[in-house]
Amino acid sequence: MKILLDHCGHSTERWAVLAAAMNFEYDEEKITFGELLDSLDGATAETQTS
Repeated sequence: MKILLDHCGHSTERWAVLAAAMNFEYDEEKITFGELLDSLDGATAETQTS
């Protein structure tokens, strides 16, 4: 939990992206927890520019 708090902090946008990523059904692709956290950075940047 500390890792999630450190990474997402008080950003509701990051928490929303994390929730969406955790609910996404990955067919065959397996990603690590670190890759999931890294993907949040790109996803939050995309929502800020949209």
